[in-house]
Amino acid sequence: MLESLATPGPGPQPSDEEVSARGRAALEAFVQDVLFNPSNRDGSRFRGEFLAWRDPSARDFLRAELLAAASSWSPEAPGWERHERPEAVSFSGHIGELKTTVTFQRGAEPRIDLDFD
Repeated sequence: MLESLATPGPGPQPSDEEVSARGRAALEAFVQDVLFNPSNRDGSRFRGEFLAWRDPSARDFLRAELLAAASSWSPEAPGWERHERPEAVSFSGHIGELKTTVTFQRGAEPRIDLDFD
């Protein structure tokens, strides 16, 4: 099912590695463009709760840790649970210490959601 949702429209379906690569790219972009981008309002809560009190070297370490986890992500990795719905498939697990969900829906880019309550 993951393969059928990973690309829009008919045609050949991507390999598992292509799907994993799309998830990794989405996670890496989320870390860089949302979490650590001060002009992106969507990451303001994360920055307020996880970065504001850290010194710059600790922030750099955390960024590197999250990027490393994102760049090695695989839906088959231990600790990731698969959740299927008719319109999407999601994988829930952790990137670093952050509970993360990666959702694939037909015709859309992977969506990343964090829960750090």
